[in-house]
Amino acid sequence: MPLQEWSLTRFSSMLKKLNQKILMIIPFLFFVSVLNACHSEKSVRTSHKTAQSPREKMVSPLYFNLGEDKITDMNLIARNASWLKANSGTILLLEGHCDDRGSADYNIELGDKRARAVMKELLALGVSENQIVVVSYGKNHPATTEKTEEAKSKNRRVEFVVR
Repeated sequence: MPLQEWSLTRFSSMLKKLNQKILMIIPFLFFVSVLNACHSEKSVRTSHKTAQSPREKMVSPLYFNLGEDKITDMNLIARNASWLKANSGTILLLEGHCDDRGSADYNIELGDKRARAVMKELLALGVSENQIVVVSYGKNHPATTEKTEEAKSKNRRVEFVVR
């Protein structure tokens, strides 16, 4: 292969790799910009019972079985969908979480699958895609650090944070 042809082939390959990396960074940059906007507003986590205004509304987390992303409480999803449709200016952050079993990569992926499963159901119920932001914390933000099975089950969740 002549040097000039080899250089063009290598250059083309390098551009493809760079393009792939840029495409991977774009969702992250979007998420960071949304988080920055959200941090400028007051963030309050409360239950249904104590909510005073639409900006403070948050329901209990949706819990999952070990290693699964199957939704266990469609009533919770339906209540959230109704509220979000009535409050169309609201942004909902779906935070996917896992217990401490498995690798960091596995748990980030599982937390993402859980949050996206919730998003899919909310979208099917008519919530605007523009209202939902998905993030996975994997095992990095546990609800509890206790080592009992009951405690670990509280870490397998998606939290609904209204911004």
